[in-house]
Amino acid sequence: KPLPSFYSDAFSYDVLVPKGVGKPRISASPPGPGAHMRLTQAASIPGRATATVTGADGVSFTYAVHFARPALADAFSGSRPGPAWSWIRPDRLHVRLVPGSLTVGAEPGDFATHTARNLLVEPALGDWTLQTRLQFSVPPHVATQQGGIVAYQDDRNYLKLDLEYSSGTVRISETTADDLSRAPITQVLRTVAVPQLAGGVWLRMVKHGPRYTTLYSGDGLHFVELYNTGASLSNVKVGLFALAGSDPATDLAVTFTALQLRNSGTTLAANKPKHRVPKRNTPRLPKRKHASDRGPGPYPAALAHRPPSAPTTHRTRR
Repeated sequence: KPLPSFYSDAFSYDVLVPKGVGKPRISASPPGPGAHMRLTQAASIPGRATATVTGADGVSFTYAVHFARPALADAFSGSRPGPAWSWIRPDRLHVRLVPGSLTVGAEPGDFATHTARNLLVEPALGDWTLQTRLQFSVPPHVATQQGGIVAYQDDRNYLKLDLEYSSGTVRISETTADDLSRAPITQVLRTVAVPQLAGGVWLRMVKHGPRYTTLYSGDGLHFVELYNTGASLSNVKVGLFALAGSDPATDLAVTFTALQLRNSGTTLAANKPKHRVPKRNTPRLPKRKHASDRGPGPYPAALAHRPPSAPTTHRTRR
């Protein structure tokens, strides 16, 4: 099946693989005479396949196809998150799950220094919407204390939306970082008064193509759009986090509930179930010992003499 919306100057593509469909393989043809193609197949799901094209002039380009199952939300009803989720730099002593909620204790660390602990992520390819409610054990009160949601490629490429303490107040901030900028860029989007945190805060992030829209709500029903920006992220994962930043204080914990996650995009066709013909309960007939045996065979004995190499042709009169 051809990859939809393929452009020679776009080098990253997302494909969702439905449950029950095995590991996909890619194929490709060289674009012209003198060009060479090298394919690397995905080792697993989630996984990445690549096609490297080297032209007659020796210039190479690599196209990546990322595969993942459709994203799943989590009600945190078990003793650990669902199998689609994974931890980055886990420290289980600061994680607690009770039916319906996940609590992460903030520890020193940050994305920029590759020390952010207990970052919970799940692959989310294509377009998606992530939403959750955050309840803070205490209002963030030390610089760089924060909790929020993130679109995550790696520690150098991400877009995060969080509530954090900065410049003497609690603020909703959006931070972007990529290999091109070399340093995180912070956008202060809205200042939140501390009393509003008592009932929890809802954060929502919506991805459509390369654009990300962030929203905020105080009741989970009425959302206010905060910002819309582009981000050059690939093989994106969505995530939840609580960090103490550069401060050693560990009195802040963030509880995540009402997690919602759904995504859409290019999807492989699901396997069609095989149609099984039910066996008929037909009694077996005894074998004839000889062709002249006119026992209870299903056919006249004369037909039994016809050599198997001489098929019979029946002509129907009109």
